[in-house]
Parts: sequence; structure tokens; C-alpha cells
Amino acid sequence: GEQWEAVRATQIGRVAAFTQKEIEYTYRNVIQTAFKTLGSIGASLRLVTAEHYTRAHMLWWSRAFEVPSSFVTDVAPDTEQDVHVEALVPVLDLFNHTNSPSVRWSFPAA
Repeated sequence: GEQWEAVRATQIGRVAAFTQKEIEYTYRNVIQTAFKTLGSIGASLRLVTAEHYTRAHMLWWSRAFEVPSSFVTDVAPDTEQDVHVEALVPVLDLFNHTNSPSVRWSFPAA
């Protein structure tokens, strides 16, 4: 619609278009392959439509935090590596919400 046209040529629009293509690719090539290879579990996954997958993807990535995590690798068991994992952290997510908006988006007229 009109709102998409306002951002299509911006960096946000390019990132959004790339993300949508990435989601579509993942759904076609990963999720649908899982339908075929997981037997009875895959049968229940057939209820997941592309729209469901897109919504779940956006919900996850709009709320995920990068959390530091140390773990011992299989390659070098005596070595700890600092890594970051994406995780949903419910208590932190609560701080992301307020009764009044604190962010405003504006785009210059094209």
C-alpha cells in the first residue's frame, strides 16, 4: 500500500524486502522439507502456513535478545568460548513495552 511505497526505496525498505525473501526461502526449503522428512511430526507441521511461519519469525526476531553464553566446545573441551545466542527473555521483554509510545518513525517525502 501507500505506506510501503513511502519506505520501499529506503534502507529500511531494502532490509524488509531482503528479510521477506529470506523468510520465503526458509519456508520453502527448510520448513516444507521438514514436512516431508519428519513423518508423523511433519504431518502436524503441515498446518503451518507460510503466513504462520512469517508471523512467528517476526514475533521471535522482534523480541529476541542477544545473550552472552559461555560453553565448552567439542573441538577443544578444555577451552571456554564466549558466544552470544538469541533468546526470548520474558522479564526483559516487559521493559520493552510502555503505555505510551516512545519511538516515532518519520520518512522524508520522496
